[in-house]
Amino acid sequence: MQTIIVATDLSPAANNATLYAVKAAQRTKEKIILFHLYKVPPHVANSLVGTKAIDEMAERMKSKMLFLAESLTSEFGVQIEVVVRLGEMMEVTQQMMDEYQSTMLVVGMPKKTFEQDLMGNTTTAAIYRFKFPILAVPESASFIGIREILYACDLAKGVNALILRRVKEYAKLFSAKVKVIYVGDAEKSIKEEQTLKRELEGIEYEYKNVQSDSVIKAIKEEAVAISADVLIMTPHKYSFWASILHQSRTKTMLSHGKIPLLSIGY
Repeated sequence: MQTIIVATDLSPAANNATLYAVKAAQRTKEKIILFHLYKVPPHVANSLVGTKAIDEMAERMKSKMLFLAESLTSEFGVQIEVVVRLGEMMEVTQQMMDEYQSTMLVVGMPKKTFEQDLMGNTTTAAIYRFKFPILAVPESASFIGIREILYACDLAKGVNALILRRVKEYAKLFSAKVKVIYVGDAEKSIKEEQTLKRELEGIEYEYKNVQSDSVIKAIKEEAVAISADVLIMTPHKYSFWASILHQSRTKTMLSHGKIPLLSIGY
């Protein structure tokens, strides 16, 4: 049985992402790992509180998660395991993905804030570091099935065959239609369209080349036009200073998006 890891701190955004993942897993017959990375609050770490008190805090969190897991299993019949660990976010998350051979990490995205729009958050940091698929679920999103998948790609970076195969896998899993949207010159698009035809053969799909000065606007408009259930993008890394000058499309869609965004790295 394949597993999906859902990161949670039991916040409203995390609880919504958990419910989204559980409903999806009910369809795909996957197991859910409900995962909390326990962080010792600074005022506790700097105090004389012993390890026993810290362990007790972790146990209280685990008890709350177990209660949630039991109620969700009872309602949806999905197998859920609870894991609470202490450590550094990036390191422990990678360990969890490796240990459980998970196919995806699911995280909740809280409502947009100024700080998030300016510098991003732990989710955007994870997306640019990890290679495995990360599904970011907005706090307002709910799972009602996946019928329309919108894949936005950057022709300047080329169309990656491995990413297309993964897009195809998700489409088959939910019997969904795929719409590929890209912004690029006509000459380059002709070459990349051959890759699209080869890799997406066997599923219902269409592609569209958009000539637009605003990539984000074009993606949003297409998502609305086809009533997309999920948006797939591939993040591209930039240096720190370049990232300040270059507005990341993936990051922007995370902070402004209203539908789940699946990031697939390579």
